[in-house]
Amino acid sequence: MFILKDKRTGEISFEGTEANRSNPCWICADKHKNPSWCLVDRARGVCICPRVPSQKKIGEAGYWHGKGDSAAGQITFERVKVAPVEELDWLLKWGEMLAQTTPADLDALAVALGIDRDYINALEVGTTAGAWAFAMRDEGGNICGIKLRIRADNKKICVRGSRLGLVWSRRFNRGDKTLVITEGESDCMVAAGWGMNAVARPSCSSCRGHVARLAKGKDVLIVADRDAAGKAGARDLRLAILPVAKSAIVIFPPCKDLRQWTREGGTQKAFDWLVRSMRGY
Repeated sequence: MFILKDKRTGEISFEGTEANRSNPCWICADKHKNPSWCLVDRARGVCICPRVPSQKKIGEAGYWHGKGDSAAGQITFERVKVAPVEELDWLLKWGEMLAQTTPADLDALAVALGIDRDYINALEVGTTAGAWAFAMRDEGGNICGIKLRIRADNKKICVRGSRLGLVWSRRFNRGDKTLVITEGESDCMVAAGWGMNAVARPSCSSCRGHVARLAKGKDVLIVADRDAAGKAGARDLRLAILPVAKSAIVIFPPCKDLRQWTREGGTQKAFDWLVRSMRGY
């Protein structure tokens, strides 16, 4: 196993295994007989190929490649040792964090995010020493990790041993015909507060596989941040889910993100109008 970790967030951004004939590298498999030099992380749609150059080189391992528009060169990685990690009971851990959350903690989060307290209630929020916490789930709803927002500086990290997953709003329904995907939990709070069937990706380029499995047969709205990384991540996600979704469109709020929009007076009615205009009716 080869792991790469995002220095800024602490998230595992690559967890690959050696390519083989049943799990080939999609960059060079048709060019060479021996596939075992490449490292493949199909869950995230990325690979490290030593044969085909890209803008991002990962030490001696090779070159970073992402499906669709690659975000190579935009993320700084470090190589980490794979030390034995005690397997956590994530459901128990999350229950402990929920149990110690007080109304004052939720009020403080509303102040930190600059949004109405009612939006905070759209997601389950836990607490731990010096941080607010959010459960990450796989497409089956199982908790696979916990994301933290540090109170002192709003830095986002993951609890050690976490696997990346989606943050579900309280009323998220896998059987609903629509699916709204946001970048980050604060935008998900706003979307869910406006009555949407919403989940959040922990970053703009993560969990494409999770989303694709939830998006099957659904009308999907991808609510993207307006920065370059947000736009690229949204385009890549749309390309990844188009083969399985009934429809998929990308929505850009008229400012940085959905949370900023609601702070500047954005409303559910205005969002609905934006969606209708994108769909052409």
